Amino acid sequence: MVRKDMLAQGLVEPENEEEQALVQALRQPKEDPDAKLKESVTNQQNAEAGNLQASSIDKIASAEKKGAQTQKILADIENDKGKLFLNAQKQLMERRENVIETVQSLPLQ
Repeated sequence: MVRKDMLAQGLVEPENEEEQALVQALRQPKEDPDAKLKESVTNQQNAEAGNLQASSIDKIASAEKKGAQTQKILADIENDKGKLFLNAQKQLMERRENVIETVQSLPLQ
């Protein structure tokens, strides 16, 4: 046991194949026991980030669509105002013409 510790610390050189194999095994990097857990958490976080990004893009597109719809509504209102104004002008001109005709048809005294 003491010799193993000394081999592990590099205090003594291996004397046989078994000790040589032990030293090589000790020098190889150990697999992180939490590596799979870390990878799984990372993958989950990446998936959540992707979902959040997709949701943000969807919300931006929805807001832009609503903005375009609002602009169309405002344009339609302006168009309707113009039509109402022209219609009111037309009615006013027709009434004026009717008044003029009525006045002209009155007998002069």
